[in-house]
Amino acid sequence: MGYGIKMYHKYRPESYIATLSYKPSLNDIIEIDGEFYEVLHVQSKPRICYATYASNQDIFRVTGVYPE
Repeated sequence: MGYGIKMYHKYRPESYIATLSYKPSLNDIIEIDGEFYEVLHVQSKPRICYATYASNQDIFRVTGVYPE
């Protein structure tokens, strides 16, 4: 059984992204279904984190490939 933290878009809180099986850290870059997100806020109760789309520079830093 995982951690079970729900991820939402920061500027559209009604926009559910995914449920993570671990607790992310601030500024983590996470790939979900081919999209990269940067974690901006993590809270424990309730288990929710907020993220936005990662910048091209962040994606390059993580993958080593600059997105087109």
